[in-house]
Amino acid sequence: MIKKLSLRLSAAAVALMIALFSTALCFAEVTQQYAIEDDAAIFTDDQLDSLRDKLSEGNERTGWQLILHTSSLGITSELNNYYNKNYYDQKSFAADAVVLVFDLGSNKGTVISHGEAMDYISDQRMSSLGSMLRSYMDNGDYYGATFAFVDTLEQYHSDGIPTGDTFDNITYEQKTNKFLYVLKHYGIIIGIAAIAVGVIMFFVIKSKYKHMGVSGTYDLAANSSVNLSDVEDQFVNQYTTVRTIKDDSDSGSSGGSSGGSTHGGGDF
Repeated sequence: MIKKLSLRLSAAAVALMIALFSTALCFAEVTQQYAIEDDAAIFTDDQLDSLRDKLSEGNERTGWQLILHTSSLGITSELNNYYNKNYYDQKSFAADAVVLVFDLGSNKGTVISHGEAMDYISDQRMSSLGSMLRSYMDNGDYYGATFAFVDTLEQYHSDGIPTGDTFDNITYEQKTNKFLYVLKHYGIIIGIAAIAVGVIMFFVIKSKYKHMGVSGTYDLAANSSVNLSDVEDQFVNQYTTVRTIKDDSDSGSSGGSSGGSTHGGGDF
């Protein structure tokens, strides 16, 4: 009995040590304001405390959930699509969010934007943000990169949605209506242009035809007559044949793009 009890206690102690060791290697914390998943175990406890406060501050100033994820998977290309589909889409993160990923296995990183945040991170802003993060990553300063990342997002939010920038960094899910997104970003410009063209065409047409029909008119009623001598209706039976043609597009195909849900951002 004592021997069995000793074995059980030993097994429990080993299990506890493994659990503690695993916790030390991988830190994960998810809240509505931020998320930190240090799967690559690159941050110290003190750094994690500071990062938690910084990400929370960024959420308060932008309204976006800010997510920090470190990995050792070694994804070498299209990190943006890969981590969006296999990380963001697999979690219960907020709709308005920005993810910062450091992949130490490939020495690359990516920024993934979702929801409202996509409107603020244009191609031009992403290029600037990516260059800055790349310089930090080349120096192995992931801690400093995260702080600079949050500061930059706060500045982008404060500056507002950029006008005149492009948004080609956005990858659309197959079922997303791209027309509505384009209309949202460029609807005002398109509307103003349409009104301007309409006004110009109105005055051109008015100027061209304003003298037509004023002079040289002919009174048809006073100078003509009609006599009906014979009226006969002839009607041939009419048949309408309706045939339903199946649309090949209704074959039932579905599914999103290879990058998962609609998102923006880019690799660095």
